[in-house]
Amino acid sequence: MKKNIINTLITNLVTFIIGFSIQIIVSRVFGPNLTGSYFLAIFFANIIFTSFSFSLSSTYIYIRRKYSDKDVVPSFVLMSFVLTVFSLIVGMAFVFLFSATLFSGCPVKLLLFSLIEMPFFFIVSLSQGILFSQEKIVKFNTCSLISKIIMLAVILTVFNIKNIYIPIAASILSHAILTFLLLKESNINLKFNFDRVIIAESVKYGFTLNITNIITLLHYRADAFLINILAGTYFVGIYSVASGISEKMWILSNSISTSLFPRVVNEKDENMKIQLTNRVSRVSNTLSIFIV
Repeated sequence: MKKNIINTLITNLVTFIIGFSIQIIVSRVFGPNLTGSYFLAIFFANIIFTSFSFSLSSTYIYIRRKYSDKDVVPSFVLMSFVLTVFSLIVGMAFVFLFSATLFSGCPVKLLLFSLIEMPFFFIVSLSQGILFSQEKIVKFNTCSLISKIIMLAVILTVFNIKNIYIPIAASILSHAILTFLLLKESNINLKFNFDRVIIAESVKYGFTLNITNIITLLHYRADAFLINILAGTYFVGIYSVASGISEKMWILSNSISTSLFPRVVNEKDENMKIQLTNRVSRVSNTLSIFIV
């Protein structure tokens, strides 16, 4: 597990550097107004995905401890397809209903364009669950890092073309490449199957996780909507850079939790689960306090 934690920590640090570099480029090239629009569009796509993803990755890891991949994967492929379609419909409806209030100043076409990433979000989440359940975390991190490097390379290549759609297009391309790499690594057979027991149990567990994820995401990002309503996209652009830096203080704890969850789920001994979680939590919390 130490190897997975160190690898995840290094990957997250490099991803932070790449993401921060992209943020600097976008803010310098497009200015606060368009940067604010870019941030709102990206956040919009993320919150739609989070709201309807049923935490596919974590749910898959949890369900797989009871069933085999052969039984679970087809049902999760079906869930991913249905949730993707539903998310796109809700996302488009949300744009047309609230574009004049929550997204004031952000082009409607930009918000709709960001929804193109939705299918990739769901496939990546499912692939992550499959690889993590097998504790192949290093493989996932490698694929993720490759996609981020490609995104940065694309933006650096065409940043002189001052079109706010380019960074989002680069993000879509990055997720498309990540999807291809993860499909290859996880060997997903994209065949549907409706297993009522597996789907019912997955929805029940995923719904519980989803509530927590939505509350956490809104806690970190809802203020961007309030700033946009009260002050406009100019100040959202400034705020997005500052908030992006502060949130990276949790890189260490996130790296540890990412590596710990699959290990705990796969552990058969209940006492060992408790001991492992307590020991790692103490180390993570102590180090996080010093970082803050």
